[in-house]
Amino acid sequence: MTLTTHAVVGGFLGALTGNPYYSFTIGVMSHFGLDSIPHWDYSLFSKKEADDPLNEDLVLGNSFIKDLFRIGADFLLGMFLVTLMAFLLPEISTKLFFLGAIGAVLPDFLQFVYFKMRRGPMRILQTFHIWIHAPKHTELDFQPGFYYQLVIVLVTICLVCVLSLY
Repeated sequence: MTLTTHAVVGGFLGALTGNPYYSFTIGVMSHFGLDSIPHWDYSLFSKKEADDPLNEDLVLGNSFIKDLFRIGADFLLGMFLVTLMAFLLPEISTKLFFLGAIGAVLPDFLQFVYFKMRRGPMRILQTFHIWIHAPKHTELDFQPGFYYQLVIVLVTICLVCVLSLY
């Protein structure tokens, strides 16, 4: 899933908890729940594939800079939409939306940490992330995968709009 999808779903679910600790936790949990569903991910130019997914890496260089811009734009779009949802539901703390969203994108950021520090809790988390992730042979192509995630984001925002009426 893209960071935008993770942020919007995590932000929405986190806001529903009414508790900052639960908000962050449900955001993290939503990440793994979404990743377990077959989906589309954009490829990273700097990713070095390996037979064993625990040996993959991101190579620092020009392609990594390009990836940072793509990932940054994806993250910022997600945060913009989370801000929009918080605006639509002013009775819910904006902090809850953002804690859920940050929790939801954190596992992907921690993958980069793992690539540069392959030990201890990072290895355990990466192993779980790989295990829970939908198998590569079930990944969707760009067009259906992109639209599938767009529908998830739009349905989530529509739910926020409906809740804002009450």
